[in-house]
Amino acid sequence: MKIEGEGASIKNICNRNTHIDYFTPDTKGYTPQNPKPISDIIILGNTNPPIITYDKNAMATNQVENCESDKAKASELNHKACSLYKEAETHRKNKLYDKAKECLLESILLKDEAIALDPKRSNFHYNKAIAFTALVRLCALPTDREKIKAYFKEAITSYDDAIALDPEYSKYFNVKGHSLRTMAEIHNNNKEYDKALILYEESNSAYSNAIELDSENKEYRDDQARCINLMGMFTLA
Repeated sequence: MKIEGEGASIKNICNRNTHIDYFTPDTKGYTPQNPKPISDIIILGNTNPPIITYDKNAMATNQVENCESDKAKASELNHKACSLYKEAETHRKNKLYDKAKECLLESILLKDEAIALDPKRSNFHYNKAIAFTALVRLCALPTDREKIKAYFKEAITSYDDAIALDPEYSKYFNVKGHSLRTMAEIHNNNKEYDKALILYEESNSAYSNAIELDSENKEYRDDQARCINLMGMFTLA
């Protein structure tokens, strides 16, 4: 910001209802983020031109408030997304598949907004992953094959993002195993047996990771047993 005029006072500057941009470096250069009100600026001395610095205490307070506001908004968006996911499940049970897809796609958009505001919440990424997995299950027609591949890729990426943020949470591994098994079954139904076997093996590995973290969980062991049984069918063939 350029201050015009000799001897400009703090009062005059603050009455100008202007904002200053502060910058953070990124790989694409410098991009202005969250302009700070001029009232957070301190003018030092009577030099000409005056020396300008930030009120660090005011900046810190604003950053905390902005962070908490973003987290609250992110939680609200995630809640709406989860409601849409449940609505999609109701439509699916009633065989209203197009409506189910619409709800899931809208749910994913809201989850993306939530993640942008609060990217460190592992459950946001997990919720996004299960929505993409639900889309995979809804795409049953041969004409949907490219969509299935794209949705499946997004699902696995989101599971991995959730796991990276919370690697001790066994449920993420187990549900990732379900998604891998779902895609394996699709390949199997399409007689793409080599692809199916690879995904069954990856599914089995995900179940093993879940069991390693929670060895007393019977559901995890049952899920892995079913996966191993399906893998055995390929071996017998």
